[in-house]
Amino acid sequence: MSPYLRLAPLVVVCGLAACAVGPNTSYVAALSAPTDAAVIAAGIGSFMKTQLPAASTTLVLDPTPTDQASNALTPVLADNLRQQGFAVADGAAPADAHTLRYWVTPLDASGELVRNTPVCPGSPCTERT
Repeated sequence: MSPYLRLAPLVVVCGLAACAVGPNTSYVAALSAPTDAAVIAAGIGSFMKTQLPAASTTLVLDPTPTDQASNALTPVLADNLRQQGFAVADGAAPADAHTLRYWVTPLDASGELVRNTPVCPGSPCTERT
């Protein structure tokens, strides 16, 4: 397995707590391969299952910005979370639902997160431009 694929879940997990493009917004950079969405979604799903009881948890996925609305990851992530046993809210969410904000960005050639341009003003989260 490529060392970059082994790092994908770690990058996603670190990104779960990171800032996004705006308040209550997720972020998904362009994925380099068609299989990336499945690998990243599996990493997020596995991580979430260690954090919350799947059978009794409803998740709300914070949306991506409108220019990323058709990203390849979001529908694959929702399907993976449902396969893990989570309920994923579509539309109005129950009051006890957990919000999941995810931030997916590429690694540079050294395997480090790309940190060149701030994604949010005053934030350490960045995106290569």
